[in-house]
Amino acid sequence: MISLGSYTIALVIVIVIGKLGDSVGPLLISTHPIQLLLLNSNDIHCLGTALLVEPKWWFVTCAFRRMIEDPLFYMFGYHHGEQAVQYLSRYIPAVEKVKHIVSKASYLGVMLDPGMIVCLFAGCTKMNPLLFWSLNFTGTALRLMGIHYLAHMFPDQIHSGLAVVREYQLAVAVLISVFVAVRIACDYPAVVEAVTGKTVIQTSLPQESKKQQ
Repeated sequence: MISLGSYTIALVIVIVIGKLGDSVGPLLISTHPIQLLLLNSNDIHCLGTALLVEPKWWFVTCAFRRMIEDPLFYMFGYHHGEQAVQYLSRYIPAVEKVKHIVSKASYLGVMLDPGMIVCLFAGCTKMNPLLFWSLNFTGTALRLMGIHYLAHMFPDQIHSGLAVVREYQLAVAVLISVFVAVRIACDYPAVVEAVTGKTVIQTSLPQESKKQQ
């Protein structure tokens, strides 16, 4: 069985790549749409690039990138069960609150809205791997078809939005990058602890203890 630390490393790499896509999205969306989709193919990026990329390559790239993360979270939950839930709840407190709801509706969730929490609980409930892949692929394909259809329904609005992004792309990219950097810095201690088993000691703690003395 793959260790918790190994899953953490894989998930961190995928998530960091996605955050990088968020950061450089405004800079790439008009000039390098395929590269952006490989970094992060969230709904906004898919919608913004649907008119810029040949349909077959758009579908292949979006589906490939979207289906990289889902199986990782599924296998994480499948192999580590409750331990994986407790670990993820350290980053997303809502995980424990929606545990019972998502677990009961995991089949529908994997098809309609696959994501971190849904796929994790699908693994925890030991959903059949073939069924998971089938539902995940079908749901992803239907969602992408909907996004592509929506983009072609409102082409003028999409192009207007892209024009605004191009005008302020550097400022937007800087703001997003700062937010991503802060988030990664906040999560760093917990990630190191999960991978190495060692707690990261914050430098401010000794100073506070000295003041109390």
